[in-house]
Amino acid sequence: MANGEIILYTTEGGIASIRLRTQDGTVWLTRAEIAELFQTTPRNITTHLRAIYADNELDEIALDLNDL
Repeated sequence: MANGEIILYTTEGGIASIRLRTQDGTVWLTRAEIAELFQTTPRNITTHLRAIYADNELDEIALDLNDL
């Protein structure tokens, strides 16, 4: 997986088609893309991320939720 590579992913049944971007071996999605993948809203994704950080399940390194 090369830096800046774009991978097109389509969910089973063709419900969602997502463009995955790669950087340093990590796949990046926007909140809107994550919401589409999981068939929910971007606001719901933010709610879940805040809960994950509040429970210290994940370090909030590169993401400022105030910018969301």
